[in-house]
Amino acid sequence: MLVDVHAHLDHLLLKNDLNNLLQRSKDMIIVTNGINPETNRFALDLAKENKNIRAALGIYPSTALKHELKEFGYELGYKDFNTKEELKWIGKNAKEEKVFGIGEIGLDYFVVKNETKSQKDEQQDIFVQQLKLAKKINKPAIVHSRSAEEDVIQLLEEAKNKKVILHCFCGSKKLVKRVVENKWHFSITANVQRSSQMQMIVQNTPFNQLLTETDSPYLGLEKDKLNEPLNVKLAIQEIAKIKQLQPEEVEKIVFKNFMELCSV
Repeated sequence: MLVDVHAHLDHLLLKNDLNNLLQRSKDMIIVTNGINPETNRFALDLAKENKNIRAALGIYPSTALKHELKEFGYELGYKDFNTKEELKWIGKNAKEEKVFGIGEIGLDYFVVKNETKSQKDEQQDIFVQQLKLAKKINKPAIVHSRSAEEDVIQLLEEAKNKKVILHCFCGSKKLVKRVVENKWHFSITANVQRSSQMQMIVQNTPFNQLLTETDSPYLGLEKDKLNEPLNVKLAIQEIAKIKQLQPEEVEKIVFKNFMELCSV
């Protein structure tokens, strides 16, 4: 069975075609990730309504989220929110059976250039609080690490979380090695066929630490064309090519890895 551990089905462009997308993807597992109150509730409701959907609940890196809400989110109906209250809500609902993990969480030093120390401290504090929650309930942390890979790994090592998925990881080969040594997982994007970074990760990561994702509707394979969960097939094909296996074998391995992360 195909698995997409990182999608954003709430996105307005996908919601316009959500019913058709769900029908096309009914024979695979999709984890739709939240980043704020509206998307967290959307993810949980959608998971409860569809047997093949799982939710991840989380607060996106705070300064990047504020920037993106200002630029894009308000026209989608998203609002400013109280972080403390949202963390309480996530803690209350994250134990639900249909919640796969805590995500999308992490650090982002790219969107807002020249961040102050207090801004970075705020990001790190919210990230660490969510790591503690993920560890407490023994569910995966689905982690964003844009231009912040080393700090993310350092905080993960300090938190001692065992179930970790590094989403769309862009760190160096040296940092990839640290992730492998910590026995965390990488989710490989559908654009791996043209991403030397993703290919490097596949080459240097054991089978049992690989998962697949699309980040739908982002990271589309063609300009101006939306990405969708079924495109994890392309990741499976490229992983098979690099690891010299049949795609069917890779699909089984990824599904097994996913199910092991689901176990309590």
